[in-house]
Amino acid sequence: GRLDATNILDPLVSVITPISFDHEEHLGRALTSIAREKAAIIKTNGYVVSGFQQAEAKRVIQNRIRDEKAREYFFGSSFRTAYEVISEKGSWFDFKIDSERWSRFHIKHPGRFQIGNAAAALQTARVLDEPVGVADALVVRSDRGQPPLALLRHLGEAAVSQVGEVG
Repeated sequence: GRLDATNILDPLVSVITPISFDHEEHLGRALTSIAREKAAIIKTNGYVVSGFQQAEAKRVIQNRIRDEKAREYFFGSSFRTAYEVISEKGSWFDFKIDSERWSRFHIKHPGRFQIGNAAAALQTARVLDEPVGVADALVVRSDRGQPPLALLRHLGEAAVSQVGEVG
């Protein structure tokens, strides 16, 4: 957020994970106050990828995006997941953007919030490919002819790899 040391950088994409009540002593006690602090990372004419947000937090982020003339990608409207399976072996999900769907992604950590973070990482790679072609360095096409969205390194907390079987 506004107070993060990384906020001195001029990022290609600002990524906002789901906002909840954390660090209230620094960010405020209301969800809208926390969202305002987190949204302060949004740069003028930048790109913003946001994980799922509660309605009041999303409104604050959208207002900042409008003020900064940034481009938005929200979980649930710009991208989403489907076929979520969570087990002790990790999580599996399909990733969807508009009418495109990529199947059976796997992350080693179980949990719905992990799936959301992984989806935001995949969307970030997709966004980076638009203005600068960065996604080519992060993704490969599988030998089964699947789309080029198998991330090979850690992006945030999500290490995503495409798999054929749900285990």
